[in-house]
Amino acid sequence: MNWFVTNYVGKYLRYVAPDLLYEDICSSEQLQRVIHDATICHSINAPRRVLRHACRYEESFSMFLHAFSLNSEWTLKFLQELQNSDIHLRDIFTAVAYRYVAYRTSVHSLTENMLEVLWTLFDPCTVAGNTSTAVGHECALSIKKAIKLATFPGVRSNALEMLHNEMSKAYLHHSFARGQESTYSVVHLLLAVLYYKSSHYQAAVEHCEQVLNQCDRGQYSSRSIGAEYLPLVDENVDIAFGLMLLYQHVQQNAINQEKSHMNGKLAFTADLLAQYLYSKCTAGSDTEWAAKYRQRLFLTERPFLSDVLLFKAVKIQMQECTDISVEEYRTADAEIKDSRSMDTTMLVTTLELVALEQLITARQQLVHELHSEQYPVLNEFEVLYAYKCGLFEQCLQICEHYVRHIFRAGFPLHQFHFIGFPDILSLLDGELVSLLGIIRLLDPDPIPLLCVKGFATNFIICTATLSLYLMAQCHRKLRSKSVRDTLHLTRFACDGLSTYTDCELDIPVLKMTYRSLKLYSDDSISAN
Repeated sequence: MNWFVTNYVGKYLRYVAPDLLYEDICSSEQLQRVIHDATICHSINAPRRVLRHACRYEESFSMFLHAFSLNSEWTLKFLQELQNSDIHLRDIFTAVAYRYVAYRTSVHSLTENMLEVLWTLFDPCTVAGNTSTAVGHECALSIKKAIKLATFPGVRSNALEMLHNEMSKAYLHHSFARGQESTYSVVHLLLAVLYYKSSHYQAAVEHCEQVLNQCDRGQYSSRSIGAEYLPLVDENVDIAFGLMLLYQHVQQNAINQEKSHMNGKLAFTADLLAQYLYSKCTAGSDTEWAAKYRQRLFLTERPFLSDVLLFKAVKIQMQECTDISVEEYRTADAEIKDSRSMDTTMLVTTLELVALEQLITARQQLVHELHSEQYPVLNEFEVLYAYKCGLFEQCLQICEHYVRHIFRAGFPLHQFHFIGFPDILSLLDGELVSLLGIIRLLDPDPIPLLCVKGFATNFIICTATLSLYLMAQCHRKLRSKSVRDTLHLTRFACDGLSTYTDCELDIPVLKMTYRSLKLYSDDSISAN
């Protein structure tokens, strides 16, 4: 037993906790105590090492993206290198890249380079083959990419579907710069559909007007658009296509007739679909919408049967729901001076949400494996996702549960969150961003420091500190009347972390959080 402990257990204890090593094992009780101490040391240090190792992946990817000029070629090489790695590692890189593009877009607008990076993350298989530089080819390629994004099946989440729609809008807007006037009608129609889907009704109306004006001038009025080029628009369009499919089935099977004329095609006339979207968006303010819609249908030389079915469906729906008012929706739209320009606010938001969703998935496995009563582990990306979505009550509840759990376990501080780059700080707001901004002014280029020293302690905070800061922010956003418990927890954490020197940022953040919450509490009391 002495030989076994010295050569195996002893070597482990020398590595993790040399103070606990016993020189001689003289009894079974002493051996049991040594094994117990070794097990405890392993339980304490394993989560710390594993979590810090996982956090370093995110830090390393962020450092690379900020140190070098990211483009689609670099992105493709990274994805190829990570293809045979752990799937969670690939998800972490993709999430960090999404977050980086969101930050660059919010500062410098959406460039073609960043848009191609997003396309590489979406479909890396088609990147290498796109070598043509002809103007017409680039326009057609942008439209094809937009259609593929908008009609992509099997999307895993609402945020990812929204991201695909926003990327599709971006490609359609970029096609105006290289396209010919003959393509504008289709591009405007697809943009009208996408803006209608995302409830940006004023923008949808503007793009519909572009299509209708071109048709009224006799330009490209006979164009049609097939069902395969359209995303899921709404229930009425689904009803029209569903009836068409039933009609074709009856024709071909029950009556034994072949599909013989264009009315059986699953498609819409472009100007009639634009008129439908226009009518849906303005029905609450335009009492003559039905007459305009009917007149355009009558003036169409060869409408599809689906055009007629769509008109009948919307007419019945509007008669049953006479209280629809789109004027209320228009107030949520940003003012768009040029229908060919794009507001990237929604794109940035969806990029951040999709990045957080992927980081949540990557971190969830570690949380499941390492979490225990003695050493609680938090999925901080789940908290940040709730905060970013405005679910402040949920965020507050998760953070408070974790902080109290940490205190009951005796401050096992093994989990940290890296906040060294601006794309990470974009997920937060308030005084923490200002504090990091001051640090950035004092040390404007921390990347060489990170390359040399690895994990920079002045840019990490404990997840307990992050949780307390988010709790304070949630109280303020929810206009809570009582914040006494959070103040006590913050003060207790500040006292408990005063002897913990690895993270230089925790104490300033906790003191700032306490002072900010105290001022809010005093203001609330004086207001009452």
